[in-house]
Amino acid sequence: MKIAILFNCQHLGLGNAMRALRPDLIVQSYELHSFHSAEGQQKLLAQLEGFDVIIAPGLGADWGSVSTESLRSKSFKFHTLLGIGFAGYHPDTVYVETPAGHLQAATGPYHSRIAIAAFLAGLSVEETADLFNKLVYSRLGYLDAFQQARLFLINQFKTIGIDLTRYIDAWAAEGCFMHSLNHPKMRVLCDLAVMACELAGIEVPDDRTHLEMLPDHLSQHVQMPVYPEIASHLGIKGHRMFKTTQDCRNYQFFPLNTYIASCFKFYEAGSRNHLLKANGVLDAMEKLGLDCKVSECTA
Repeated sequence: MKIAILFNCQHLGLGNAMRALRPDLIVQSYELHSFHSAEGQQKLLAQLEGFDVIIAPGLGADWGSVSTESLRSKSFKFHTLLGIGFAGYHPDTVYVETPAGHLQAATGPYHSRIAIAAFLAGLSVEETADLFNKLVYSRLGYLDAFQQARLFLINQFKTIGIDLTRYIDAWAAEGCFMHSLNHPKMRVLCDLAVMACELAGIEVPDDRTHLEMLPDHLSQHVQMPVYPEIASHLGIKGHRMFKTTQDCRNYQFFPLNTYIASCFKFYEAGSRNHLLKANGVLDAMEKLGLDCKVSECTA
């Protein structure tokens, strides 16, 4: 059986896990982002010829020839599976959108909402670091983020007929199961591979000990920490170290103050309005009583 996985950045781990579960399968994974143009869609469609099963998230009409509706009309079987996005461990992480895409800073596309709010308010690095405390996290709703994210993800998977409850609770019982908002750890992708097989009617072995051999490629990306106060609230351990490079030969680790200083250098060279429009930044400034100190800041 030939299976094509059309997915986000989680596609490599998902494909590897499916091949480990069933070595007799031919599994090829594709990162959807690379095929969003009309030309890319046609290229992908040509590559899908000869596959028996397609596994992908719901693809709207903007995906043209590889939309869910279009793919369901082809000869192969199509099954909907969702990726894992979970902000419960990293509720302070936001993206900053610009006309050129995600703004890149010390930790790539990941930014601290608190750091952005403090920068816009004209706070120093030291004053900003002082905001990383339990009282601030409580005011911003971070201590409630885990349960909200849990319910949201469970409800998302219900829409495709999968009860995620036992999975997510098992993941959490072993500690933090996310590297970042959209990068789950490998044990999560292994379970996602089991779900994919179940959707396709493929039996998998009960003994999955050998899946420990699988590399966790998403661990090589930039990472935000689980702040100690949030971790303690969840019954796990946290830290304040930021991993700032994807080069596995030269990882860099920044403590909080160094991370903030590095981010501020990036922000000084960019548009304040882009920072202000990042998800929840204006709300955070209001809740923390911070006034914008730069002329470009508008609500």
